[in-house]
Amino acid sequence: MASQQLMQFLQSHENHRFNEMKLIEQEQYYINLLKEQREKMELLKNEFLKKDQVIVDLQSQVNELWEENERLKEVHQSSTKKKEQDFYRMNKLQLEKDSLIKDMIELKDMIDHLRQENDTLNTLYIQNEDKQRQLQEQLILLGEENSRLKTEILKLDEILFSCEPLRVENEKLQEKLKYYKSERRKLHQDMKQSKQEINKQIEQFKQVVTKDFKNEMERLQEYKECYLQLNQKLQDQEERCRSLTDENDQLKKEIQSLYQKEESDIKIKSEIDRVRQDLMSVRQQETQKLQELFNGMISLSSLANSREQFY
Repeated sequence: MASQQLMQFLQSHENHRFNEMKLIEQEQYYINLLKEQREKMELLKNEFLKKDQVIVDLQSQVNELWEENERLKEVHQSSTKKKEQDFYRMNKLQLEKDSLIKDMIELKDMIDHLRQENDTLNTLYIQNEDKQRQLQEQLILLGEENSRLKTEILKLDEILFSCEPLRVENEKLQEKLKYYKSERRKLHQDMKQSKQEINKQIEQFKQVVTKDFKNEMERLQEYKECYLQLNQKLQDQEERCRSLTDENDQLKKEIQSLYQKEESDIKIKSEIDRVRQDLMSVRQQETQKLQELFNGMISLSSLANSREQFY
């Protein structure tokens, strides 16, 4: 019976030792895993620092490109301002060109628009002439009607010779008719003069603009190409900065994840240490029990020997 208990105890002790060895191997595995993660974190940290420096360099290049862009803008603005001052001396329509200098490419459209307006004015003038003819015809009819009314008024005057207010009102109407005719003539003259003035201004404007339009277009095209190139470089640099910033954020997230994983591994290691301490305590208790069992067996063996000697 004691031998069977001893075998069970030894088997249990062996199982405890086996479990303890497994825990030690697992602990060593986690320790190696922590070392690898720390090495990886160090590599990620170095990579993060390198990319951070690249971002700083790119930001410096972006600032330089911005300064170059501002310088070209100042050159363009200086050239535009000088051109505006030259055009300002020409005529009244130069005020419109001051607003169009920023985009000389649309100048032809403006000229076409002015031509269309001129055609419209011609059309309106023709229409006004038609209206004037119609008004003249109406005036003739009104004159005939007026003559008829005068005849009737004379008849009424003969009948109503005592009605002086009607005569006064008739005179007022005649004055208004004269005023209307005078205003119509003035309107006709103003429209004709306005048309001549507009045509004259358009011709002057065309002569001034056509003289240096080609040179100005070439200069503006060069400025535009240079500006587009710088703008494209700037966009490329900004895109690269955004890409590096995203990658940097991703590295930060990976580092944070590794830190969290390391904290979890530390907790696991603490739990392993606690289990290891428990196993050591259990092993001590089992060893003590085994010692007591050995002592009991030795006592029983001594007692059995004593009995054999006694008998």
